[in-house]
Amino acid sequence: MGARTGCGTLRLGAALLLLAACVSAEGQVASCPAHCANCTAAGKCTECEPYESATGRSISLDETAGTCIVCPSHCAACTSAGKCTRCDAYDASTNIGASLDEATGTCIVCPANCEECSSTSRCTRCATEYFGFDAEEGFLPGLYLDAASGTCKACPANCAKCDRKGRCTRCRDELLLWAQDGTGLHPYRSFTLDAATGTCVECPDRCKFCPGGRCARCMQGSFLDLDGSCQPCPELCAECKLDPASKGPKCLRCDDFWAEHPAYWDEPDEWDFPVYMDKQGNCQKCTKHSWWGGCTRCSHSGRCIKCEDITGGVTLDWSTGRCVKCKGRSNARRPASQLGKNCRPVARRCLC
Repeated sequence: MGARTGCGTLRLGAALLLLAACVSAEGQVASCPAHCANCTAAGKCTECEPYESATGRSISLDETAGTCIVCPSHCAACTSAGKCTRCDAYDASTNIGASLDEATGTCIVCPANCEECSSTSRCTRCATEYFGFDAEEGFLPGLYLDAASGTCKACPANCAKCDRKGRCTRCRDELLLWAQDGTGLHPYRSFTLDAATGTCVECPDRCKFCPGGRCARCMQGSFLDLDGSCQPCPELCAECKLDPASKGPKCLRCDDFWAEHPAYWDEPDEWDFPVYMDKQGNCQKCTKHSWWGGCTRCSHSGRCIKCEDITGGVTLDWSTGRCVKCKGRSNARRPASQLGKNCRPVARRCLC
């Protein structure tokens, strides 16, 4: 084995053995400085450990002296004299932020929910990562800086962002639920900004926009009923509206989820059929054909009118309205006599 140069660490089971020495090509041993991860054969450090294990303080390299400097608390980088040049970034998990005091070369620990401050009691910029969701407290509204007190205060309920007077300017995003049919997350509750009061109004179920608390627009998959409530569209219908004649829902578009989201395809189940709108305006499953057979669109009568190469080598048989396996090489031109059998027509010939 050749001579080894540089310092490093050797892990033996659960124990961590620090090699505080460097070996030259001639086999000479030189001690590494404290907190050094790698050094030259002359014992000059070239790389420091990231932090001090006992205190968690950051360590900086003094390239001139070849030594490692343990920085002050909450400091990310410091000079050879131990003066801080950059403080730790705000940590959302501990809710602690720090700002650099250039005169003393130390880091000022800011008040709660504060990223930058001028003193331990006066904040200059509130934490932006505070807004979100907490497992114990639930939704956390945004924060704004109260200039008079120099502290960070919470925005109104369900508000993501507000101005310096505490008036909301943007409400939280829609609440989502995981659909039982496996089609992913779907919104079920939204919030509308009331500009007059600077607060967020919680809309009724299935409502997307509700100025003054009354629903004006429903979420996709729902329609606005005569009583101002949002009701679900008929089964398999993705978009509908109120029909004045029947005073019930009229479907405008069927749910084509699986065609639009092929990433959700898993094992065949009751949903793995293309959906079409019949002549009466109702959405039906094209049960004669499945996605796994290659059919992705059906006509009003339930005949397949579009095949896609989902499982490999399929094309539309126009005579039967079914997807069939391609015969021969893919993209091979076939005689016109085979039109409607196992290929699609292209310029009086067929293409598989």
